[in-house]
Amino acid sequence: MADQGRMVKMWFRKASQDLQTAKLLLAQNSEVFWGPAVFHSQQAAEKSIKGFLAAQKIRFAKTHDMEILINLVSTADQSLGMELEPAKILTQFAVAYRYPEEKEPPELTVSP
Repeated sequence: MADQGRMVKMWFRKASQDLQTAKLLLAQNSEVFWGPAVFHSQQAAEKSIKGFLAAQKIRFAKTHDMEILINLVSTADQSLGMELEPAKILTQFAVAYRYPEEKEPPELTVSP
């Protein structure tokens, strides 16, 4: 297993890659790429939180559930956990646009 510092860097590197991918997809200005952009945005947030948790030596389960992860953040930094509360909504985007589901994913629109 990688040492803690290396693992933290790996989480943040993966988060950065997902964020850059989302930005590239959005720059295409096409609805075709909105779903994948939302997925990569959610992944960037999730992996950033996991990087923070790894830096704090807080163990976490393999999960996409942002509520679980944000609650763990709150155990180390309550004010950060409170600031991250709105990100709990991102859980629905972890798989909705990545895998075929029984129900339709939420409709995506662009706000002016």
